[in-house]
Amino acid sequence: MQEAAEENEQELAREMAEAFLTEDLPEKIFGAPKAGPGMWASLVRILDPRTGTTEAITRFEQNEAVFR
Repeated sequence: MQEAAEENEQELAREMAEAFLTEDLPEKIFGAPKAGPGMWASLVRILDPRTGTTEAITRFEQNEAVFR
């Protein structure tokens, strides 16, 4: 986005790209986030086994995980 913008539009393109990358899109519509090449993503999802509904989700930064 930024590379395609003209010099006088660089700042606006940077702000738009930042907003797009930080937007939290609904997973049911857009799917789960994908990690970049050579990276991985993880999350913890707590489900109610009786109903199959998600009670809580904790997302981690790329290449970050929790071990027990």
